[in-house]
Amino acid sequence: MTAERWLLLGVILGVGLAMAVALASFLAILRLQEDGARVAHAQEVIGALEGVLTTTAEAEAAALNYVTLGDADFLRAFDDAARDLNANLGRVGRLVKNPEQVRHLPALAVLSEQRMVQLAVLLEARQREGFGAARERIAQRDQERLHQAIRRLVTDLEAGERGLLKKRLSDSERSAAVALTTVGVGSLLSIGLTGLGLYWIRRGLADSRRAQAALETTNTVMDRRFAERTAEWHASRELLGQIIDSAPSAIFAMDRSHRYTSTNAAHLQICRKPADLVLGRTEREVFAPVTADRLWADNEELMEQGLTRQFEQELLREDGSTRIVISTKFPLRNAQGEVAGLGGVTTDITARREAEEAIRTLNAELEQRVTRRTAEAVAANAAKSQFLAQMSHEIRTPMNAMLGLAQVLEADTLAPEQRQIVQRIRAAGRSLLGIINDILDFSKIEAGQIRVETWPFEPAPLFAQVESLMGEMARAKGLGFRIETPPDLVPRVLGDPLRLEQVLVNLVGNAVKFTERGEVLVRVRQQETPAAAVRLHFEVTDTGIGIAPADLGILGRPFTQTDATITRRFGGTGLGLTISKHLVELMGGTFGCESTLGVGSRFWFELSCARAADAQSRTPPVAPAADRTGPRLHGLHYLVVDDSDMNRDLLERALGREGARVTLAADGRQALEQLRTQPDGFAAVLMDIQMPVMDGLAATRAIRDELALVDLPVIAVSAAVLAEQQQAARAAGVNDFLTKPVDLEELVAVLRRWSEPLPEAPVPAPAPAPPGDPGPAAPAEFPAIPGLDTRGAAVLLGHDRTFFLSLVRRFAARFGVETRQIRDDLAHGQGSAAARRLHALRGIAGNIGARDLAATALALELGIAAGGPEVAGLLTQFEAQLNALLAALNPWLETPPPGAADPDGAAPLDPAALAALCAALRRRDLAARDLFSELRPVLTRHYGEAATQALAELIQTLRFDAALAQLEPDPQQ
Repeated sequence: MTAERWLLLGVILGVGLAMAVALASFLAILRLQEDGARVAHAQEVIGALEGVLTTTAEAEAAALNYVTLGDADFLRAFDDAARDLNANLGRVGRLVKNPEQVRHLPALAVLSEQRMVQLAVLLEARQREGFGAARERIAQRDQERLHQAIRRLVTDLEAGERGLLKKRLSDSERSAAVALTTVGVGSLLSIGLTGLGLYWIRRGLADSRRAQAALETTNTVMDRRFAERTAEWHASRELLGQIIDSAPSAIFAMDRSHRYTSTNAAHLQICRKPADLVLGRTEREVFAPVTADRLWADNEELMEQGLTRQFEQELLREDGSTRIVISTKFPLRNAQGEVAGLGGVTTDITARREAEEAIRTLNAELEQRVTRRTAEAVAANAAKSQFLAQMSHEIRTPMNAMLGLAQVLEADTLAPEQRQIVQRIRAAGRSLLGIINDILDFSKIEAGQIRVETWPFEPAPLFAQVESLMGEMARAKGLGFRIETPPDLVPRVLGDPLRLEQVLVNLVGNAVKFTERGEVLVRVRQQETPAAAVRLHFEVTDTGIGIAPADLGILGRPFTQTDATITRRFGGTGLGLTISKHLVELMGGTFGCESTLGVGSRFWFELSCARAADAQSRTPPVAPAADRTGPRLHGLHYLVVDDSDMNRDLLERALGREGARVTLAADGRQALEQLRTQPDGFAAVLMDIQMPVMDGLAATRAIRDELALVDLPVIAVSAAVLAEQQQAARAAGVNDFLTKPVDLEELVAVLRRWSEPLPEAPVPAPAPAPPGDPGPAAPAEFPAIPGLDTRGAAVLLGHDRTFFLSLVRRFAARFGVETRQIRDDLAHGQGSAAARRLHALRGIAGNIGARDLAATALALELGIAAGGPEVAGLLTQFEAQLNALLAALNPWLETPPPGAADPDGAAPLDPAALAALCAALRRRDLAARDLFSELRPVLTRHYGEAATQALAELIQTLRFDAALAQLEPDPQQ
């Protein structure tokens, strides 16, 4: 073989060898690249698995932070972690090719999905059901079990990948060694290619080592982060448990079957049971049956309706003790929005309720003590007042008789010595009467029973009255007497003219008494003040004996004189100045005195008074002396308003005897209707206070405000005797006050004070009676009935015996069962109704002369109002007096009225008389009542007792239309 052939062969062999070397190198390079790719793939798989663990830990941390803190940023962090987890799971599914590893991937996906679902449910519970429900879910063991299962599976997969990675690295190193041996043995022609292959091999190995180092570093960082996040999660969970357990309010949760799934220390304290006897049990296993049934029903209703409610409950525990709590309960919902249970926050308020109850008990005891002490004080004050009133009556009655008899005796023909004795008797009597008045006034001041009223009056007539009363006394002693008033004296003011006059009379009387010569001067000055008011300054100056400076300090003390000899020289009790000073202070003024011994004294006081508008002034005019020989109210028309038909009849007859016309109304509303139709038709209104439909005070206010009848006199006629009641009447616009039973003379005097009678037509003198004519028949004698002052009733009723017996019958018919009704009212706590019954009885009892019964009824009425312990005794006394009176009246109850038909007869109903009655009812004529009284016996036989009684009530209460409807037959019948 030639050299060329060998060379060719060598070349061929070299080329072949080079090609073989190159092919081997190429295959080694490819194997190294493949091994490098597998190493990178293994690293990527491990990274993806670490990503699964990392994103799972991040999702758990975000969920726990949101449950603990409730910050919405953690919800976004959870969503980001969930997306990253899904991406990492997808990468793992794409990258893992080893069949041994692939079979574990479905389990990893399922576990990851379950974990994310658990975390999503936890977040939903926190959002919908609150912190308590989320905490309960955190405590479930499934949470920790899934977390550990995922971590174990990922760790196993990582271990498998690392084993494959090590094997591939070892194969790669062997491939590199083969390649290096092939290149060393091969041709130099492949050095370059081999060098290039070696370069790529070395580069691949370096990348592989770097990737392995990076993977180990990443694993270390991820393990550290995972440990930190796990520690944070456990810390947050522990903090949440401490917060819930330390909360002062009880926090609990239960599932849909009423089993407690969560509780805290405060809730266990309310239940008074350990946690193992509460968790997993229902209300019926924790509380007593009564409370458990109620709680079960309430909780079931809240879960059924999905409601949140707060309410107060009383819990009866199994040991018999009770707790009072305020609970706020709310539904707990699952991921689908369905109610899965109930949560609640409860606060124990037992101690607070016990404290409140103790305070209420203490307040009740204090109120009872105050009420009892007040009742005792009121009773003592009432006893004192009753004693003073009784003493006043007992002393004044004989004193007035003595003074009257002395006046009659003085008018007779007497010797000078006898006349002088009579005059001394009258002077001593007047002095004694003045002392009695002072003592009574002072006693009322001490008891706080004197009230100062405020109503419009004119000062000028008041000063004229003082001058009329005291001027004659001063001039009788040879003293000068003057009253100086400013030329611009205010025409009308608001105040109490009676008390002002009393003070001036007291001061002037003292000045006249202690002045032997000279004069007594009353000076009035006025000073304008803001707010439409005026300040009046009064001075009473005398030239009397004066007062030493050392004695000025004791002025005004009761029963005290500056010198003991003064009482012997001038008389008196020393109460006048005391009374005057108290009255001035009650009127809001100041009182003072300046005096020089032997020269004279100046007593002064100041009052602030508001100006009264012209429309306000309702000062009564001065009435001329009444002519007692004829009707004293001739031509006047009065409106009488009273719900009692007996009181209306009485006032109508009394006013009719004095020449007045009367229109009747049964309540305030009827009175207003009358005044609307006849605003100028009445001289005055006589108004009862307590009436149904509309009472007297409301009616008076409507007269003043609604009807604008500010000048129409309204005179209250009521059995109210308390100063507060009379003050309320004054405030409503009443001009004057008459107390039931009404005294005829007082009634006439008050009416004449407010209205001027019309002049009578001249009446020819009566012809002398023929011989043998006995003259007018004497008034019928009133029967003597135990318990009644029939003589007083005769005067009050104008000696109308028939009318008196009619009142007696009506009284017995109306009040026969009054005691039982009062007892029923008191037994049912209706004290005001019982007081109204007694109030009505008092006025009517006084009209028939039952004064003792009326006095007992007043004491009982006051006792009921005060709530004192004496009510039972007074009620027994009242019942005994009323029963005794009814027994005494019994013989007079069956007496038929004059002209009544024989009840056994069969007298027919007179059509003419019935037609006259119907016509009177149709005209609304008050004569219908008299016509009905005459026809009543026949109507009773014709219509029956019940129908006739109903008809009588309609006519007596002036419901004429309803009465007419009962009497007139229906034309269709």
